Amino acid sequence: MTDADRILQAITVLQEGQKALQATVEQQGKALNGRMDTIELKVEAFHAEQKQANEEIIRIFHNIGEINQKEIEKRVDRIEKHLDLPPLK
Repeated sequence: MTDADRILQAITVLQEGQKALQATVEQQGKALNGRMDTIELKVEAFHAEQKQANEEIIRIFHNIGEINQKEIEKRVDRIEKHLDLPPLK
């Protein structure tokens, strides 16, 4: 076998190795993309749940504010009646 034949054989082996590496990289890239899609879906679901929870908290605070306002108005009315004060206008 001549030096040229050995060089060609080495080049062939290197090319086959490169193809195998490319196939591995492509496979890992596809797996990574699949995981990224899954992560994105989980993040979207989390954001939707957080938005819903935040809206519920805001609704609760709003209701508490309304309840407190009504209670304050009742107490003021009661105090005004007790002290014979005219209502504020």
